[in-house]
Amino acid sequence: PVYLAAKYRPAGVYLSARSVVVIHNLFHQGVFGPATFGGLGLPDHWFGALDYQYPPEQRQGSYEEEGHALNYLKAGISCADRVAAVSPGYAYEITTPEGGFGLDGIVGHRWYHLNGILNGIDEDDWSPENDVHLEHNYSASDLSGKAEMKLAVQRELGLREDPNIPLLAFIGRLDPQKGADMLLEAVPWIVSEGAQLVMLGSGKQDLEDGLKWAEGAYRDNVRGWVGFNVPFSHRLTAAADILIMPSRFEPCGLNQMYAMRYGTVPIAHATGGLRDTVITFNPYENEGTGWAFSPATTDALIDSIGKALFTYREHPECWKSLMVRGMTRDCSWDSAASAYEEIFGWSKQDPPITG
Repeated sequence: PVYLAAKYRPAGVYLSARSVVVIHNLFHQGVFGPATFGGLGLPDHWFGALDYQYPPEQRQGSYEEEGHALNYLKAGISCADRVAAVSPGYAYEITTPEGGFGLDGIVGHRWYHLNGILNGIDEDDWSPENDVHLEHNYSASDLSGKAEMKLAVQRELGLREDPNIPLLAFIGRLDPQKGADMLLEAVPWIVSEGAQLVMLGSGKQDLEDGLKWAEGAYRDNVRGWVGFNVPFSHRLTAAADILIMPSRFEPCGLNQMYAMRYGTVPIAHATGGLRDTVITFNPYENEGTGWAFSPATTDALIDSIGKALFTYREHPECWKSLMVRGMTRDCSWDSAASAYEEIFGWSKQDPPITG
Protein backbone atom coordinates (compact mmCIF):
# COMPACT_ATOMS: atom_id res chain seq x y z
CA PRO A 1 0.00 0.00 0.00
CA VAL A 2 2.77 2.47 0.87
CA TYR A 3 4.70 1.96 -2.38
CA LEU A 4 1.51 2.28 -4.42
CA ALA A 5 0.66 5.58 -2.74
CA ALA A 6 4.16 7.04 -2.48
CA LYS A 7 5.91 5.92 -5.68
CA TYR A 8 3.76 4.25 -8.31
CA ARG A 9 0.58 6.31 -8.41
CA PRO A 10 2.41 9.67 -8.45
CA ALA A 11 4.40 8.33 -11.42
CA GLY A 12 1.23 7.30 -13.27
CA VAL A 13 1.84 3.57 -12.74
CA TYR A 14 -0.71 1.03 -11.45
CA LEU A 15 -3.40 3.70 -11.33
CA SER A 16 -6.15 1.09 -11.40
CA ALA A 17 -4.54 -1.14 -8.79
CA ARG A 18 -5.93 -1.24 -5.26
CA SER A 19 -4.61 -2.73 -2.02
CA VAL A 20 -6.28 -4.49 0.89
CA VAL A 21 -4.48 -5.12 4.19
CA VAL A 22 -5.75 -8.18 6.06
CA ILE A 23 -4.94 -8.20 9.79
CA HIS A 24 -4.50 -11.62 11.34
CA ASN A 25 -2.83 -10.62 14.61
CA LEU A 26 -2.26 -6.96 15.40
CA PHE A 27 0.28 -7.85 18.06
CA HIS A 28 2.84 -8.45 15.28
CA GLN A 29 3.43 -5.06 13.64
CA GLY A 30 6.82 -5.09 11.92
CA VAL A 31 8.75 -2.55 13.99
CA PHE A 32 12.23 -1.32 13.01
CA GLY A 33 14.61 1.47 13.91
CA PRO A 34 14.10 4.90 12.31
CA ALA A 35 17.57 4.74 10.75
CA THR A 36 16.36 1.97 8.44
CA PHE A 37 14.04 4.34 6.54
CA GLY A 38 16.75 5.22 4.02
CA GLY A 39 16.84 1.67 2.75
CA LEU A 40 13.16 1.63 1.77
CA GLY A 41 13.54 3.84 -1.32
CA LEU A 42 10.64 6.08 -0.30
CA PRO A 43 10.52 9.88 -0.67
CA ASP A 44 11.72 11.65 2.49
CA HIS A 45 8.33 13.26 3.14
CA TRP A 46 6.82 9.80 3.58
CA PHE A 47 8.74 9.20 6.79
CA GLY A 48 5.68 10.24 8.80
CA ALA A 49 3.58 7.46 7.28
CA LEU A 50 5.79 4.88 8.99
CA ASP A 51 6.88 6.82 12.06
CA TYR A 52 5.28 5.76 15.31
CA GLN A 53 6.14 6.97 18.81
CA TYR A 54 5.44 4.43 21.51
CA PRO A 55 4.21 5.71 24.88
CA PRO A 56 6.79 5.56 27.69
CA GLU A 57 5.35 2.39 29.25
CA GLN A 58 5.77 0.51 25.96
CA ARG A 59 9.30 1.59 25.11
CA GLN A 60 11.84 -1.19 25.30
CA GLY A 61 15.02 0.83 25.03
CA SER A 62 15.88 -0.50 21.58
CA TYR A 63 16.17 2.93 19.98
CA GLU A 64 17.46 6.27 21.19
CA GLU A 65 14.78 8.38 19.56
CA GLU A 66 12.39 8.68 22.51
CA GLY A 67 10.35 5.68 21.52
CA HIS A 68 10.21 6.47 17.81
CA ALA A 69 10.22 3.53 15.42
CA LEU A 70 9.15 2.59 11.92
CA ASN A 71 5.92 0.64 12.15
CA TYR A 72 5.20 -1.12 8.87
CA LEU A 73 1.71 -2.27 9.80
CA LYS A 74 0.71 1.23 10.87
CA ALA A 75 1.76 2.47 7.43
CA GLY A 76 -0.07 -0.33 5.67
CA ILE A 77 -3.30 0.31 7.57
CA SER A 78 -3.06 4.04 6.87
CA CYS A 79 -2.39 3.68 3.14
CA ALA A 80 -4.48 0.66 2.13
CA ASP A 81 -7.67 1.19 0.18
CA ARG A 82 -9.49 -1.27 2.45
CA VAL A 83 -8.65 -3.01 5.73
CA ALA A 84 -9.95 -6.40 6.78
CA ALA A 85 -9.63 -8.50 9.92
CA VAL A 86 -10.08 -12.25 10.16
CA SER A 87 -13.39 -12.08 12.03
CA PRO A 88 -16.07 -9.48 12.73
CA GLY A 89 -15.36 -9.69 16.45
CA TYR A 90 -11.66 -9.07 15.96
CA ALA A 91 -12.38 -6.15 13.62
CA TYR A 92 -14.09 -4.46 16.56
CA GLU A 93 -11.53 -5.47 19.16
CA ILE A 94 -8.58 -3.93 17.28
CA THR A 95 -10.27 -0.53 17.58
CA THR A 96 -10.13 -0.76 21.39
CA PRO A 97 -7.18 -0.04 23.71
CA GLU A 98 -7.37 -3.64 24.98
CA GLY A 99 -7.06 -5.18 21.51
CA GLY A 100 -5.29 -2.50 19.50
CA PHE A 101 -1.76 -2.91 20.87
CA GLY A 102 -1.14 0.79 20.41
CA LEU A 103 -2.69 1.03 16.94
CA ASP A 104 -6.33 1.26 18.00
CA GLY A 105 -6.44 4.94 17.08
CA ILE A 106 -5.00 4.26 13.62
CA VAL A 107 -7.42 1.38 13.01
CA GLY A 108 -10.34 3.36 14.42
CA HIS A 109 -9.57 6.17 11.98
CA ARG A 110 -10.16 3.66 9.15
CA TRP A 111 -13.36 2.30 10.70
CA TYR A 112 -15.47 3.02 7.60
CA HIS A 113 -13.00 1.05 5.48
CA LEU A 114 -12.70 -1.87 7.93
CA ASN A 115 -14.48 -5.22 7.66
CA GLY A 116 -14.24 -8.49 9.53
CA ILE A 117 -14.42 -11.76 7.58
CA LEU A 118 -14.26 -15.15 9.25
CA ASN A 119 -11.62 -17.52 7.93
CA GLY A 120 -12.77 -20.81 6.50
CA ILE A 121 -11.29 -24.27 6.88
CA ASP A 122 -10.28 -26.96 4.41
CA GLU A 123 -13.38 -29.14 4.58
CA ASP A 124 -11.66 -31.87 2.58
CA ASP A 125 -8.73 -32.16 4.98
CA TRP A 126 -11.00 -31.80 8.02
CA SER A 127 -13.78 -34.23 7.21
CA PRO A 128 -14.81 -36.96 9.67
CA GLU A 129 -16.30 -38.93 6.79
CA ASN A 130 -13.02 -39.12 4.86
CA ASP A 131 -10.22 -38.31 7.32
CA VAL A 132 -7.34 -40.72 6.61
CA HIS A 133 -6.05 -40.29 10.17
CA LEU A 134 -9.18 -41.81 11.73
CA GLU A 135 -9.53 -45.52 12.33
CA HIS A 136 -13.31 -45.05 12.36
CA ASN A 137 -14.98 -42.49 10.11
CA TYR A 138 -18.41 -41.07 10.82
CA SER A 139 -20.91 -38.40 9.81
CA ALA A 140 -23.71 -36.27 11.24
CA SER A 141 -26.19 -38.98 10.23
CA ASP A 142 -24.15 -41.83 11.75
CA LEU A 143 -22.12 -40.90 14.85
CA SER A 144 -21.15 -44.44 15.81
CA GLY A 145 -17.62 -43.96 14.51
CA LYS A 146 -17.07 -41.07 16.92
CA ALA A 147 -17.76 -43.31 19.90
CA GLU A 148 -15.30 -45.84 18.47
CA MET A 149 -12.67 -43.11 18.07
CA LYS A 150 -13.12 -42.15 21.71
CA LEU A 151 -12.47 -45.71 22.83
CA ALA A 152 -9.48 -45.97 20.48
CA VAL A 153 -7.84 -42.82 21.86
CA GLN A 154 -8.56 -43.82 25.46
CA ARG A 155 -6.90 -47.15 24.71
CA GLU A 156 -3.94 -45.50 22.98
CA LEU A 157 -3.29 -43.19 25.93
CA GLY A 158 -3.90 -45.75 28.67
CA LEU A 159 -7.03 -44.05 29.97
CA ARG A 160 -10.04 -45.94 31.21
CA GLU A 161 -12.03 -47.13 28.19
CA ASP A 162 -15.58 -45.96 28.78
CA PRO A 163 -17.72 -44.15 26.18
CA ASN A 164 -19.75 -42.52 28.96
CA ILE A 165 -16.82 -40.69 30.56
CA PRO A 166 -16.68 -37.15 29.15
CA LEU A 167 -13.40 -36.61 27.30
CA LEU A 168 -12.11 -33.03 27.21
CA ALA A 169 -9.31 -31.84 24.93
CA PHE A 170 -6.98 -28.88 24.53
CA ILE A 171 -4.99 -28.55 21.29
CA GLY A 172 -2.81 -25.52 20.78
CA ARG A 173 0.26 -23.47 21.45
CA LEU A 174 1.29 -23.33 25.09
CA ASP A 175 1.29 -19.58 25.53
CA PRO A 176 -0.52 -17.17 27.87
CA GLN A 177 -2.48 -15.91 24.83
CA LYS A 178 -4.04 -19.35 24.48
CA GLY A 179 -5.08 -19.49 28.14
CA ALA A 180 -3.35 -22.80 28.88
CA ASP A 181 -2.54 -21.54 32.37
CA MET A 182 -6.25 -21.12 33.13
CA LEU A 183 -6.92 -24.67 32.02
CA LEU A 184 -4.11 -26.00 34.22
CA GLU A 185 -5.64 -24.20 37.20
CA ALA A 186 -8.94 -25.92 36.42
CA VAL A 187 -7.42 -29.43 36.20
CA PRO A 188 -8.14 -30.48 39.85
CA TRP A 189 -11.78 -29.48 39.46
CA ILE A 190 -12.13 -31.25 36.09
CA VAL A 191 -10.75 -34.45 37.61
CA SER A 192 -13.06 -34.12 40.62
CA GLU A 193 -15.98 -34.13 38.17
CA GLY A 194 -14.92 -37.52 36.83
CA ALA A 195 -13.92 -36.26 33.40
CA GLN A 196 -10.85 -37.12 31.35
CA LEU A 197 -8.57 -34.43 29.91
CA VAL A 198 -6.01 -34.70 27.12
CA MET A 199 -3.78 -31.69 26.35
CA LEU A 200 -1.65 -31.50 23.19
CA GLY A 201 0.77 -28.66 22.53
CA SER A 202 4.17 -27.09 22.90
CA GLY A 203 5.47 -23.65 23.75
CA LYS A 204 6.63 -21.92 26.91
CA GLN A 205 8.64 -24.11 29.25
CA ASP A 206 6.57 -23.41 32.34
CA LEU A 207 3.38 -24.45 30.56
CA GLU A 208 5.02 -27.56 29.10
CA ASP A 209 6.05 -28.40 32.66
CA GLY A 210 2.42 -27.79 33.66
CA LEU A 211 1.24 -30.47 31.23
CA LYS A 212 3.74 -32.91 32.71
CA TRP A 213 2.64 -31.98 36.25
CA ALA A 214 -1.03 -32.49 35.43
CA GLU A 215 -0.42 -35.96 34.00
CA GLY A 216 1.81 -36.95 36.89
CA ALA A 217 -0.58 -35.68 39.55
CA TYR A 218 -3.74 -37.13 37.97
CA ARG A 219 -2.49 -40.18 36.14
CA ASP A 220 -5.90 -41.87 35.96
CA ASN A 221 -7.63 -38.95 34.23
CA VAL A 222 -5.14 -36.64 32.52
CA ARG A 223 -2.65 -36.91 29.68
CA GLY A 224 -0.27 -34.15 28.60
CA TRP A 225 1.43 -34.55 25.21
CA VAL A 226 4.24 -32.01 24.91
CA GLY A 227 4.89 -31.49 21.22
CA PHE A 228 2.65 -31.61 18.20
CA ASN A 229 1.50 -34.43 15.99
CA VAL A 230 -0.85 -33.76 13.08
CA PRO A 231 -2.37 -37.26 12.81
CA PHE A 232 -3.00 -37.38 16.56
CA SER A 233 -4.54 -33.89 16.52
CA HIS A 234 -7.10 -35.22 14.04
CA ARG A 235 -7.78 -38.32 16.13
CA LEU A 236 -8.07 -36.34 19.35
CA THR A 237 -10.46 -33.87 17.73
CA ALA A 238 -12.60 -36.79 16.61
CA ALA A 239 -12.43 -38.61 19.96
CA ALA A 240 -13.13 -35.72 22.32
CA ASP A 241 -16.57 -34.71 23.49
CA ILE A 242 -15.47 -31.16 24.34
CA LEU A 243 -12.70 -28.91 23.02
CA ILE A 244 -11.50 -26.18 25.36
CA MET A 245 -10.20 -22.90 23.90
CA PRO A 246 -9.65 -20.41 26.75
CA SER A 247 -7.68 -17.94 24.59
CA ARG A 248 -7.32 -14.48 26.09
CA PHE A 249 -7.52 -13.09 22.56
CA GLU A 250 -8.05 -14.97 19.33
CA PRO A 251 -8.32 -13.10 16.02
CA CYS A 252 -10.22 -15.94 14.36
CA GLY A 253 -9.35 -19.39 15.63
CA LEU A 254 -9.57 -22.57 13.60
CA ASN A 255 -9.61 -25.34 16.19
CA GLN A 256 -13.15 -24.52 17.28
CA MET A 257 -14.29 -24.92 13.67
CA TYR A 258 -12.37 -28.17 13.28
CA ALA A 259 -14.03 -29.37 16.49
CA MET A 260 -17.54 -28.50 15.39
CA ARG A 261 -16.93 -30.21 12.06
CA TYR A 262 -16.10 -33.37 14.04
CA GLY A 263 -19.07 -33.14 16.41
CA THR A 264 -16.88 -31.99 19.30
CA VAL A 265 -18.53 -29.20 21.28
CA PRO A 266 -16.29 -26.15 21.89
CA ILE A 267 -15.97 -24.17 25.11
CA ALA A 268 -14.20 -20.89 24.42
CA HIS A 269 -13.50 -17.46 25.83
CA ALA A 270 -15.83 -14.98 24.12
CA THR A 271 -13.23 -13.05 22.15
CA GLY A 272 -12.53 -12.33 18.48
CA GLY A 273 -13.54 -15.09 16.11
CA LEU A 274 -14.41 -17.38 19.01
CA ARG A 275 -17.26 -15.03 19.94
CA ASP A 276 -18.48 -15.15 16.34
CA THR A 277 -18.45 -18.94 15.97
CA VAL A 278 -19.11 -20.41 19.43
CA ILE A 279 -22.70 -19.51 20.25
CA THR A 280 -23.64 -20.32 23.84
CA PHE A 281 -26.17 -23.13 24.14
CA ASN A 282 -29.70 -22.00 24.93
CA PRO A 283 -31.50 -24.95 26.58
CA TYR A 284 -34.92 -23.31 26.25
CA GLU A 285 -34.72 -22.92 22.49
CA ASN A 286 -32.23 -25.78 21.93
CA GLU A 287 -29.95 -23.42 20.02
CA GLY A 288 -26.22 -22.75 20.02
CA THR A 289 -22.97 -24.46 19.11
CA GLY A 290 -21.13 -24.58 22.45
CA TRP A 291 -20.35 -22.33 25.41
CA ALA A 292 -18.62 -18.94 25.26
CA PHE A 293 -17.49 -17.58 28.62
CA SER A 294 -16.39 -14.19 29.86
CA PRO A 295 -14.32 -12.82 31.53
CA ALA A 296 -11.13 -14.76 30.83
CA THR A 297 -10.82 -16.29 34.28
CA THR A 298 -10.49 -19.82 35.62
CA ASP A 299 -13.79 -19.46 37.50
CA ALA A 300 -15.66 -18.50 34.31
CA LEU A 301 -14.03 -21.39 32.46
CA ILE A 302 -15.04 -23.85 35.19
CA ASP A 303 -18.58 -22.51 35.16
CA SER A 304 -18.92 -23.20 31.42
CA ILE A 305 -17.34 -26.66 31.68
CA GLY A 306 -19.79 -27.44 34.48
CA LYS A 307 -22.77 -26.46 32.31
CA ALA A 308 -21.41 -28.54 29.44
CA LEU A 309 -20.86 -31.61 31.62
CA PHE A 310 -24.37 -31.29 33.05
CA THR A 311 -25.86 -31.12 29.55
CA TYR A 312 -23.71 -34.04 28.37
CA ARG A 313 -24.80 -36.27 31.24
CA GLU A 314 -28.39 -35.22 31.86
CA HIS A 315 -29.64 -34.18 28.42
CA PRO A 316 -28.09 -36.47 25.81
CA GLU A 317 -30.58 -35.51 23.10
CA CYS A 318 -29.72 -31.81 23.51
CA TRP A 319 -26.06 -32.78 23.37
CA LYS A 320 -26.57 -34.68 20.15
CA SER A 321 -28.33 -31.64 18.68
CA LEU A 322 -25.32 -29.50 19.65
CA MET A 323 -23.02 -31.94 17.87
CA VAL A 324 -25.09 -32.08 14.70
CA ARG A 325 -25.51 -28.28 14.51
CA GLY A 326 -21.75 -27.90 14.66
CA MET A 327 -21.16 -30.62 12.06
CA THR A 328 -23.60 -29.08 9.59
CA ARG A 329 -22.43 -25.49 10.06
CA ASP A 330 -20.86 -23.94 6.95
CA CYS A 331 -17.16 -23.53 7.75
CA SER A 332 -15.95 -23.51 4.14
CA TRP A 333 -14.02 -20.78 2.40
CA ASP A 334 -16.91 -20.17 0.00
CA SER A 335 -18.64 -17.49 2.06
CA ALA A 336 -15.32 -15.88 3.01
CA ALA A 337 -14.26 -15.77 -0.64
CA SER A 338 -17.52 -14.04 -1.59
CA ALA A 339 -17.00 -11.46 1.16
CA TYR A 340 -13.45 -10.74 -0.02
CA GLU A 341 -14.67 -10.32 -3.58
CA GLU A 342 -17.14 -7.75 -2.29
CA ILE A 343 -14.34 -5.89 -0.48
CA PHE A 344 -12.21 -5.88 -3.63
CA GLY A 345 -15.10 -4.17 -5.40
CA TRP A 346 -15.51 -1.62 -2.63
CA SER A 347 -11.79 -0.80 -2.77
CA LYS A 348 -12.36 0.84 -6.16
CA GLN A 349 -15.23 3.08 -5.04
CA ASP A 350 -13.16 5.70 -3.21
CA PRO A 351 -10.31 7.73 -4.71
CA PRO A 352 -6.96 6.01 -4.03
CA ILE A 353 -4.47 7.42 -1.55
CA THR A 354 -1.58 9.07 -3.36
CA GLY A 355 1.18 11.48 -2.51
